[in-house]
Amino acid sequence: MIGFNGGLIGAARETSVNQSVPGVWTPREQLKAKRAGTWPVIINDPYFANVSLLLRGDGTNGSTAIVDGSSSPKTITTYGNTQISTAQSQYGGSSIYFDGAGDYLSAGTSSDFVLGTADFTVECWARISYTQYGTIVTMTDVGITTDEWLLGFSNTANQMSFGINSSGQAIVGANYSSYNNIWTHIAACRSSSTLRLFFNGVQQASATNTTNFSANKTLFFGRRYTDSSVYGNLNGYIDDFRITKGVARYTSNFTPPGAL
Repeated sequence: MIGFNGGLIGAARETSVNQSVPGVWTPREQLKAKRAGTWPVIINDPYFANVSLLLRGDGTNGSTAIVDGSSSPKTITTYGNTQISTAQSQYGGSSIYFDGAGDYLSAGTSSDFVLGTADFTVECWARISYTQYGTIVTMTDVGITTDEWLLGFSNTANQMSFGINSSGQAIVGANYSSYNNIWTHIAACRSSSTLRLFFNGVQQASATNTTNFSANKTLFFGRRYTDSSVYGNLNGYIDDFRITKGVARYTSNFTPPGAL
């Protein structure tokens, strides 16, 4: 549809190009976006405005440039040998690889990661192997407190859990042995006071939870902290990781999402 200034109305926007009129692409903006490889972009996610972080894991093999595709992009810093790998992927031909020996990512600090008492969804596709305390993602730092959260493996063999970082308490957890080293969609989702854990869209466990995750510390992938030491290395691949704040995307069994 042609807008009053010659732009196209109704095209969803997800670029660094600033629109002249909300919801309208001017011809000049279209050309700039095409040159940048970001036009056309169609986002079918009705909750995209609530997405705090979106790591698609796209890129060239060996690249350490990992991009946040949310509407408020965060700077992603890689450590160790963390990199884009084309050896494995669920979507897009590549994913983020952690070798289990000191690789991790940081998305820094942001109030967007403070889950509070609201609904939320933390999810990703993963091809990982159980390692004690292996961590997909956590908000934490040295000097951890009880209001920090974590998604990863516990010290119980093959248990994947969403828990409180400082105590290692698994609020909700389930056996992951059937999914080791197989591409699996993992989702932790809180709706009101119910926290659910899903593997491949099938609910594995649920628990009552009203924790106020109020800490605003560093968001890490593949690593967790405890007062004076660091552990929690992750072994495997992560693809299409997403945090949706304020929205419980899944409250019953579902078909896992396609490429984000």
